Amino acid sequence: MNAERLKETLAQHKIWLDSGHTKGKRANLSGAKLIRAGLSGANLSGAYLLDADLTEANLIRADLSGADLREACLGGANLRASNLYGANLTASDLRGANLRASNLRASNLTGAYLREVNLRGANLRGANLWYTALREANLREASLTLEFSKVRYLHNSKVSKEHLPWIMLNPFHSEWFETLQVFA
Repeated sequence: MNAERLKETLAQHKIWLDSGHTKGKRANLSGAKLIRAGLSGANLSGAYLLDADLTEANLIRADLSGADLREACLGGANLRASNLYGANLTASDLRGANLRASNLRASNLTGAYLREVNLRGANLRGANLWYTALREANLREASLTLEFSKVRYLHNSKVSKEHLPWIMLNPFHSEWFETLQVFA
């Protein structure tokens, strides 16, 4: 997608948001190639980004609340302090992404690939982590409610001490307990 078309799409989306969805047009960036795009602070709340390629994109402090990011590629993207409240990230690839201090509350991460992702200080309360792979993830200081049946892999992850009782009792993680790096 060229820069001019992206700028126009974002402008129409802003009008759509500001008018309470009566004017402008909701952003549909499904399938868009936005590799290394500079979207820091962008408001893409409620936007369609299905299967979009946002590899290494700069999305620092972006508002992606309620956005549809199913099967999107966000590998290496910088989403630090972004708002992904209620976003649909089903089957998305977030390998190596920086989600430090991001709001992922009530988001759907079913089947998402989160290997080597930085979730330090992120809010994951109420997030759906069914079949999510959190291998080598940094969960230090993250706020989350973990359920036995949801998270599958925490191999080589970094976790806060408060998560230890859950991890030790969970049959999926007890065998990897010794591979975790635990912080106070």
